[in-house]
Amino acid sequence: VGNYKPSAATGTATPGTETHVSSSADVAATLEEKNRMKTMKAFWLPSKTPTAEIKAEKPDTDTKCPTTLKKLRLKDLLSVKWTRVRKGEESGGSRYMCPVTFKTYTNSTKIVVL
Repeated sequence: VGNYKPSAATGTATPGTETHVSSSADVAATLEEKNRMKTMKAFWLPSKTPTAEIKAEKPDTDTKCPTTLKKLRLKDLLSVKWTRVRKGEESGGSRYMCPVTFKTYTNSTKIVVL
């Protein structure tokens, strides 16, 4: 079992000789393949992924006021007295409500305390 390649002069196979003759069709195929890879928009290929040179900065660990963007201190905070929902009117497990509109608070309710 050997590598048999035909001889260029006689057309017969000789064992152990490996010569690679590139034809113009092989060159055209590789050029076509390179051009196709340049125009391909396959983001999952390593050659098409963007380079990530920009590093993200570490986030600030301080809690800030949403309006002034100043650092919040414990003495700046206010205590809030919540209004409980009446026993017979509970819906969906909500426990607190707005004392003016009587709407219950949910996880997505935005509350502003003045």
